[in-house]
Amino acid sequence: MRRLITSVRAQTSVVHALPSNRYTKDRIKTLNAAHKLTERAEVLLAKSQADFQTHGGRKRLIAMADEKAREAALKLGMRV
Repeated sequence: MRRLITSVRAQTSVVHALPSNRYTKDRIKTLNAAHKLTERAEVLLAKSQADFQTHGGRKRLIAMADEKAREAALKLGMRV
């Protein structure tokens, strides 16, 4: 999952590197959504590593983080 988050971040960096005249409202909206989803995935993944988590809680948080990372990748048109 870390690899997926890293590739989503790399893809958003590539899109951000485009000249500003290539930006549209939709592209900006997509980038913002992907950024928020990626941030949420990282928070959930970090939370799953906390000592107080039970095995079931940890699995649930990891699954939610995976879902958010995949959703961000799909928004950017990446294959997952």
